[in-house]
Amino acid sequence: MDSMLWLDDWVKVEQPVLAEKVAEAAQADDWCSDGVYFSIKDSFYPRATDVIWLDYPLSLVLYRLVKRTWWRWWNQETLFGTNCRERWQETLFSRNSILWFCISRHDKLRRELPAAVEVDSLPLRRRFAWPSQTEKWVRLIEEARKGV
Repeated sequence: MDSMLWLDDWVKVEQPVLAEKVAEAAQADDWCSDGVYFSIKDSFYPRATDVIWLDYPLSLVLYRLVKRTWWRWWNQETLFGTNCRERWQETLFSRNSILWFCISRHDKLRRELPAAVEVDSLPLRRRFAWPSQTEKWVRLIEEARKGV
């Protein structure tokens, strides 16, 4: 959903525009959403069949986030097909920092997501605490699809 949220130079689209884009994408026969956007959940929750939560430890999430952010900054990669680039000043020393966002939201999300999913009658099918669990499950799905 981040690709629908951000315009060039880290300008956010308005919430109604984002909700419309997400609702349109969720009309496809097969779709997947990544991220938690409670403010626009009515745009896609009704069409969801599963919720798969990668509930990894904060230390792992931060390690991966720093590594990925540094790589994109070093290579001057753009994100989301826009002119958005990583900026170390923003990443390290800003209230808009992705690192700060991750740290400040991790525990809150762990507390709130199960209740939000339950209230909205979404089946929380999988909750993976480690990448190895996720990888094992993906392998099982791939094997099952080959057998069909």
